[in-house]
Amino acid sequence: MQEYGDIYAKLYQAYSIWHNAGLSIQGVRSCGDYMFSGHTVALTMLNFFITEYTPRRIYFLHTFTWLLNVFGVFFILSAHEHYSIDVFIAFYITSRLFMYYHTLANNQVKRKRADEKRTRIWFPMFSYFEANVHGTVPNEFEWPVTREWLASMASAAVEKARHMEVLGGGGKLGVGGGREMNGGGVRNGVRKHRHRR
Repeated sequence: MQEYGDIYAKLYQAYSIWHNAGLSIQGVRSCGDYMFSGHTVALTMLNFFITEYTPRRIYFLHTFTWLLNVFGVFFILSAHEHYSIDVFIAFYITSRLFMYYHTLANNQVKRKRADEKRTRIWFPMFSYFEANVHGTVPNEFEWPVTREWLASMASAAVEKARHMEVLGGGGKLGVGGGREMNGGGVRNGVRKHRHRR
């Protein structure tokens, strides 16, 4: 038997780390060597998305997200869940990939036909996602919910309620939320059948 157990013990340890998401709170005991830090990737991606896709005039938000990114990395390191190199590599790879992707996307206009073939070979997902983009994508900001959308949703809900009232036979709502008996013989949305003898 080897110092750290046989192959089955090692496989079980690897499964245990994966199953419990590598969290020490779940009882995982390891050296914390997770190349690279997913926490840092998430923080950095959020930071870059906010600074890239929000208007430049909201500099307070951009400064705030950079501060959160830096402090988040500090707290990840101080919690001793990752080595410094895990965090550094995560920040480096994430920031480079984000910038490379957006540089490629914003320079599509300047590319020649030979470049298109090369891009299709080396960056197939990029070519797929950016296939219908002709020119630089404008950096515009819109709220996801507008007044027009809210008005259309409210009118659709009112129309659906009217439609349900017509289908339900016009009875009043009963105590349990169902329909009370009315002249049409409807109770709880189900027509009563009388058996003839």
